[in-house]
Amino acid sequence: MKINVLTTLTVICLAALFMHCDEPCENRDVPVAVQKIEWTQLDTRNSSPVVLQPGEAGYKNGYGFQLTGTSAIQDTVGAQSECAYLVLSPRISNLDIVTLTGMGASNPPGSSVTTRFKYFAGTGAADASGAAAYLSAIWGIPGASGCIFLLTTPPVDTGWQQLEI
Repeated sequence: MKINVLTTLTVICLAALFMHCDEPCENRDVPVAVQKIEWTQLDTRNSSPVVLQPGEAGYKNGYGFQLTGTSAIQDTVGAQSECAYLVLSPRISNLDIVTLTGMGASNPPGSSVTTRFKYFAGTGAADASGAAAYLSAIWGIPGASGCIFLLTTPPVDTGWQQLEI
């Protein structure tokens, strides 16, 4: 009788040692911050984009740019948790592409030309107005990542254009 009770207690104690009670994952956001953002101009007239060197002329019917962000975890201790959820901090709330030189009468200098662009993500092209949420998601993962924006409605005028994001 003593052996059965002792064996039963031993089994219960060993089982308790190996059992793991998961606690709910609440408030375990681990901040990720963008360390660097690069803007690369592209000539997209051919099947593959070609990077334009600084000062090199692009073509309005094949203009694009790539935004690449490099991000890193800010709290390495919190990132060790099983429940860690990586979050870009601060999140990107809006992405606006503004012309500094103007793109015709409908887009004077200082106006938004975001609707003239589309961005390409893994699922295809989308209006550039939705790029903020996409960039917040991909830049919330440590490392370098980005997306390409293409000018889909070029200006009627020729000449140099200056843009700002």
